[in-house]
Amino acid sequence: MSAHEGRSDRERVDGSAERKPPDPRTVDTDRRPFVLIWEVTQACIRIELSEGRLKTDVSRDHGDASLQLLGTLFGGDRAVETVEVSGSATAACLPDIDAHPDVDTFDVVDRHDDRATVRLESLEPAVLSAASRAGTPIVYPATVTDGELAATVVGTHARISSLGEQLRADGLGFEVAYIHSDHDVSRVLTDRQEEVLFTAVEHGYYRSPRECTLTEVAGALDIAKSTCSATLQRAEEAIVEYFCSQQRRPDQPTAGGTNVPIDGYSGG
Repeated sequence: MSAHEGRSDRERVDGSAERKPPDPRTVDTDRRPFVLIWEVTQACIRIELSEGRLKTDVSRDHGDASLQLLGTLFGGDRAVETVEVSGSATAACLPDIDAHPDVDTFDVVDRHDDRATVRLESLEPAVLSAASRAGTPIVYPATVTDGELAATVVGTHARISSLGEQLRADGLGFEVAYIHSDHDVSRVLTDRQEEVLFTAVEHGYYRSPRECTLTEVAGALDIAKSTCSATLQRAEEAIVEYFCSQQRRPDQPTAGGTNVPIDGYSGG
């Protein structure tokens, strides 16, 4: 039997216990540079809809009716929307929706007193097209009042900024009611890469001056030095590539407030 046979799987050649990588949740912030955190932003935007389009005409002609968009499906340049119409003007509003030149098909799927749910196929709304191009999903329901859409969109700050650019390119004025950012965490490393990296961090390999050598990191993991080096290089490459792929985001996101510009403009 060799000197290593019979040892516990968790026992090192030198007799020490196997060192586990630190739990990212318990490591000091300055010791956990490889858990990447960015902001997922939610913005409520008021958008002036295009003149002569369905929602603009109907909401202005029937000010006593409330239009709530409940959902949308896209197909080419057409959209199938589910809309709830409510208020004292509902009865007068429905025929105008059906007769509007933007509308191809119109069905009332539910009706009760001054409230109706309709499904219609129409020319794709410019706002939804802009949101699709920017990659910022609209959170339903969204409300249309007097030619203005109040909608909540979600995405990274860069994508929401792109939405502002798309709206401006389409000639749509808008202003931001509020921006709120939550933090999301994503790991770009494999479990093995994370284990090797955290072990290197724990032993001071990335401190200046270094407190251990690559050989010592490899020894702590009971792997070959060449394997340790290659794993660290792949992990570092993944981190650098991810970091460089991210667009700039503000250091201090705004939560709450009114008329908050996206990247310096309100789009009006």
